[in-house]
Order: sequence, then C-alpha cells, then structure tokens
Amino acid sequence: MEKNIPKVSLVLLTFNRLEYVKQSVEHNIKNAGYPIYEIIWIDNGSDKDLRDYMLSLKFNVSILHGNNRGVAKGYNEGYKMATGDLICKPGTDMIMPDNWLKEMVNGFRTEETGMIGILNVELDVVPERILGKAKKGLIEAKTIGSQLIKKEVFEKVGYLPETYGLYGWDDIDWDEKVRKQFKTYYLTDYKSKHLCYLDNTDYKDYQAFKLKEFNN
Repeated sequence: MEKNIPKVSLVLLTFNRLEYVKQSVEHNIKNAGYPIYEIIWIDNGSDKDLRDYMLSLKFNVSILHGNNRGVAKGYNEGYKMATGDLICKPGTDMIMPDNWLKEMVNGFRTEETGMIGILNVELDVVPERILGKAKKGLIEAKTIGSQLIKKEVFEKVGYLPETYGLYGWDDIDWDEKVRKQFKTYYLTDYKSKHLCYLDNTDYKDYQAFKLKEFNN
C-alpha cells in the first residue's frame, strides 16, 4: 500500500443476531471500495452459530469474551488494538452503500477533521444533529452511529465512556468531547440501512430521547 494512502482498521462488535450479521458484514467488506488494512472483531458472548460464522471469515484479530461486557467496552477494546491511521465502526447490523469506505476516507480533507459519519435512511433528516450547511458532499454535524475516526482523536480525547451499561448513549457523550478539538461531518450523498433499528435496546422512545439530548 502506498504510504500516502491512509490505512483503515475496521472494528466489528457482535452479540448474537446472526441473521443481521450475515446480511451486513460480508456485504460491507465487499462493497467498501477502499482497501481495509485490518479487521478486528470483538464478540461479547454470542452463541456458537454466530461465532462459527464470524470465525469462518478469518479476520486479522478475533477476541471472544464469555459474557456481554457492553457496547462501549467492546468497541474500546477494538479501538485500542487498531493500528490504522483511521479506525472505522460500521456496525454489524448496517447495510452500507457502494464505495462507502472510499467516500468516508475522502471526507478527511483538512487536518482539523476528526470524524466522518454516515446517516442511515431511517434518520434521513435529523435537524438536531446538523451544525452547518452542506458543502461538497459533507455537512458539519453531531456525528454518531457508523463512524470513521482519525486515530489522533482517541489519543487526544480518550475513548468511549463505559458508564452507560450494556447499551447506552455513550457515543453522544463522547461526540461532545470530540467536537471541542476536531470537526465532525456526515456525508450528504450516502445513506446506510439499519437492519434492526432500535429493536435491541430498552429505550424505545427515540423521539423523546432525541429532543431531550440534542436540544440543549
């Protein structure tokens, strides 16, 4: 790989839901449109069927835990192990558009850019997240969900807070800290599909959540 091409580490986190993982993982790798330097898979205590499937894909690093330690702890473990210049969290229940990783990498146009995200089609318009006007395929925003993150962000800001339980809004808390030192953007012309939108959380009332968390 040429030295001037950023190396991308992919971090995947699983806990069961084999039907979604099968639709998502291989599709997203195949359609990334950009070379993936390494893939790090963290499993939070999934059943044998999911583990057998993921092991068959032969990732660079596979860490299998005996219990579910939570989303933040899982991702943080992968982030800390990643050696790429950019670290990507696509999600394992997301269907990404063609060339999704290429377009995310292309979004890093300035030194101050720390993170690029992709909105999913269920949240096509989320005014609470938007911080500026769209320009050349990017819009400055509160970027959560599927993310491509500059390694320097973790070095300066730290990792996801691990105090929200098994599944919480840790990435919103973390995003606030990131934006104090870096610019964060969504792609404007690319959308992903969330296969199981909010069906695996205890917090079902998204409308109430987004109004409370973003309008302050």
